[in-house]
Amino acid sequence: MFDSARKAETAFYEAFEHADLRAMMEVWDTHSCACIHPMNDRIEGFNAISDSWQLIFESNAQLRFYLTETRYLVEADLAVHQVLENISFVNRVERREAKMLATNVYRATAAGWKMVLHHASPAPGNVVADNLH
Repeated sequence: MFDSARKAETAFYEAFEHADLRAMMEVWDTHSCACIHPMNDRIEGFNAISDSWQLIFESNAQLRFYLTETRYLVEADLAVHQVLENISFVNRVERREAKMLATNVYRATAAGWKMVLHHASPAPGNVVADNLH
């Protein structure tokens, strides 16, 4: 159980980095939720979102996130986090870096703070660098 939206967000990015589907889905609300992965359509519903993360985690890329340009709006039972995701990813062939703008929305529920929306898109002027050391 996450007692704050920030703790839920920390768990979200840790699950993402470790490609841990169980941990990822513990962050999500099981009721009304949506996810928009970069350059993709909106996915609605817990099971469809779980399926989308499973496909992402099967890529075997090792991801690391460093969040900057954070903006937090927290009301009684709703939190909106706007972040710049600075991502490095490594697979067997290359290392790359990318920047994504993400909006993460959390709602306080009886089971703690849960994610109800993750929407990420490439940051303007995003530069992807190959074979970085």
